[in-house]
Amino acid sequence: MPYGKTHLERALPRTKGTSTLTASTGRTGALRSIRVVITSEAILITGTIGVGKTIVASELCEILGEHRVPAAAIDLDWLGWTSVSPPGGVDRLIAENLKTLRPNFEASGITHLVLTRALRKNAQVESLRKSLQGARLQVVRLEAPRELIESRLEGRDRGANLDRHLVESREFEQIEAGVEDLTVTNDDRPVRQVAEEILQKAGWL
Repeated sequence: MPYGKTHLERALPRTKGTSTLTASTGRTGALRSIRVVITSEAILITGTIGVGKTIVASELCEILGEHRVPAAAIDLDWLGWTSVSPPGGVDRLIAENLKTLRPNFEASGITHLVLTRALRKNAQVESLRKSLQGARLQVVRLEAPRELIESRLEGRDRGANLDRHLVESREFEQIEAGVEDLTVTNDDRPVRQVAEEILQKAGWL
């Protein structure tokens, strides 16, 4: 059956970005390429160390995959992990590397990016927003009770690493106002529930 506008909309997965769909149109059933322009999206999961950014990001991608939404996750810390201090600082290096990566994901059909990094300053967020080159970025701050965060850190870290991470987790509380667009609690409930709340609040599902 030929595709009309309504059928085309139903045939497309729930994605945002720019994609080309080849479909039969008209009575002859001839193949035509129809370019559909939609806006790409990104979520940045931020929060103190031990709040669960990585596991929540992983669950977000699992859910998006189940809904046929082309998504990818990037731990931004790895984009700036060096053995020496990079010129211009780590924030600049991460922003430049993200700017380079985004077209590669876009060329592969990825329309939704899930990013993770503990950010406390609005300037850091704005730098990433520029690197995404027009993609809509929403910052989600994960929160959890202090006792739970410390328990998680004590269960995974030892010695000097534990001491350093405990200090870092407290320092994050000095976050600038307005960094986050959404706040979600990652407590003892299943991580899927946390991820689903983020997706619903962000309007991705």
